[in-house]
Amino acid sequence: MSMDAEAVAEADPDVLVDETTAWRGLAKVDADEAAERMTAGLGGGSKRLLRELLTPFKRAIQFLVVVVLVENAARLAIPFLVKEGIDTGIPPIQEHDDLRPLLVIVAIMLVATLTQAVARQLFLVRSGRIGQDVLFEVRRRVFGHFQALSPAFHDGYTSGRVISRQTSDVDAIYEMLETGFDGLVTAALTLVGTAGLLLFLDVKLGLVALCCGRSWPG
Repeated sequence: MSMDAEAVAEADPDVLVDETTAWRGLAKVDADEAAERMTAGLGGGSKRLLRELLTPFKRAIQFLVVVVLVENAARLAIPFLVKEGIDTGIPPIQEHDDLRPLLVIVAIMLVATLTQAVARQLFLVRSGRIGQDVLFEVRRRVFGHFQALSPAFHDGYTSGRVISRQTSDVDAIYEMLETGFDGLVTAALTLVGTAGLLLFLDVKLGLVALCCGRSWPG
């Protein structure tokens, strides 16, 4: 067995290495199976790493939570204000030619719209800044870890997989921070807020709507 094969065998005794293909790094091992074996049992370590990365931004994350709540409250208030405008703003116009109730509701709706826009912009800017800082720290740690590994590891581990860890995996984290987290939080708060608003307006009709939504096919 060559020196490269010995290095791979020492790194993972369960991997069978053929000397004729040992230069490939992990011969005879499916890439997905090897990746699954390498990442198995890292749940606790991943949580610890995530906690370490986000600890410096604890105050900023708490501020973002408040901003997201304000944004969703302002967004969900607009349909309610439309309902109030129809129910309480139009009748005074028909009866007494009084525009004040409707103008007040329109002004409140304008404030809610501006609040939503400002909160949304603030959330995107601050969350993007935090995401970039976290990604920079992840890249720094990954690069430092690969630099600290022994030459035997790099002899037995393909350079393509090393580059994949430094680029593709980090890019996946970047996409999650940029779009996935925002979409998940917005969808969850919209669902909870809409359900609460339905029950606030009419408990019986809200329960019917929620039950029909759960049983709707697809």
